[in-house]
Amino acid sequence: MARAINSVARVIGAVASAVAVVAPFLGPIGGVIAGVATAVATVAGVVSTLTAQKPKQRGSTTDFTLDPNSPIPYAMGRTFVAGRPVHRDTWGKDNQYQGFVNVITGGGPIDAFESFIIDNQVQTLGADGAASGSYSGYMWCKTQIGDKIQATALTAPAATGAFPGWTAASKLSGFAADMWVLKADIKNGKKYAGGIPKRGWIARMVKVYDPRKDSTYPGGSGAHRIGNEATWQYSDNPWLHELTWEIGRRSANALNQAGSAFAGSILFLGVGMPAQALDLPSYVYAANVADANGWKISGVVYSNEEKWAIAKTIALSGGGEPIKLGGKISAFVNSPKVSAEIITQSDLIGPVSIPTSPPFQQRMNRIIPKYLSEAHGVGDGGMPRPSAWKLGALKIAVNGAHRGSLIALFHRPSRPRNLLFIKLRIAVREMALFLH
Repeated sequence: MARAINSVARVIGAVASAVAVVAPFLGPIGGVIAGVATAVATVAGVVSTLTAQKPKQRGSTTDFTLDPNSPIPYAMGRTFVAGRPVHRDTWGKDNQYQGFVNVITGGGPIDAFESFIIDNQVQTLGADGAASGSYSGYMWCKTQIGDKIQATALTAPAATGAFPGWTAASKLSGFAADMWVLKADIKNGKKYAGGIPKRGWIARMVKVYDPRKDSTYPGGSGAHRIGNEATWQYSDNPWLHELTWEIGRRSANALNQAGSAFAGSILFLGVGMPAQALDLPSYVYAANVADANGWKISGVVYSNEEKWAIAKTIALSGGGEPIKLGGKISAFVNSPKVSAEIITQSDLIGPVSIPTSPPFQQRMNRIIPKYLSEAHGVGDGGMPRPSAWKLGALKIAVNGAHRGSLIALFHRPSRPRNLLFIKLRIAVREMALFLH
């Protein structure tokens, strides 16, 4: 069905373009026809947007994956990342120490690390990365924010001795990373009885370019420069991240300069579009819409994915998508638009018919949202597993002739007093089919 609609949209777009070309030669009626062409083209664009395929799901950011061929993670906004190990070894008496060096994200430096999470609990770290509490003397974690040219490499804690295979030259410049060392509880065997614990960081990730903070951009004010990553700042605005992905992330040259304005600064993440190929005003408008609505980005993409698919994934969190328009990459955000032309009934032939749909509040629930809940353990979304709940009672309440409510009462067999109420607004006619 979507393929057929897309074909219709392409035909409508072609007709609109043809009408727009012919309209100037038709005299007074040409203005009306041009207005109709604009409306038709808008419809074609909307149809194309609605039928566009959604980006595929990515891997979990909460999984600590040991993969020697792992791609580079690129984390945006304030989010949780388990990390991707790039070096692992054991050492000490009876190999009691096991160490990991983990990349949190490329495109550093990040803004800041906030919380180290072990088994869904915040783990406090002290001097030399030493863990406190129950892991005191058995766990260490040291970090770097990923400066473009890292001054020194991560070093093993003094209490554990040197980390084999990791030298002063192992700097991981441009990568936010940590060194995580675990000590086996040889005497009691209690510390890691269940294996390596679930781990990760909550952090404010990569910095972005904002044209609104660039005094060289019309209407902008500030030190941001599109070709100099050192002037960029942290933000969780999705459209600024999408713009930055189009610009690309680069390594530093020998002079510690990173950005498209500097020779020797090599692109390693993102698209790498030149400034003249980007429709900056559209990104500014989209960023303002995102700020006004409180839309934020929080998540990770990976370097082995298609770049255009990543761009669409990032833009999706800002309520829109990137589009190719007039030889440039533009931002298209779903928001009310100012009318370019008003078409009345007198401009049309035949009666006017406006199709309607139920208001947002009356539509049926069709999705089960999932999210990372810091309060309930990242990765769990704060929701119980459906298999843990049993249907206890079912009630139907009819509100009027056409709509009603389906109220379900669930309980856990292991906790009879732990109840979960679910109320769904659905059409009465479909409720009958549901209960059939």
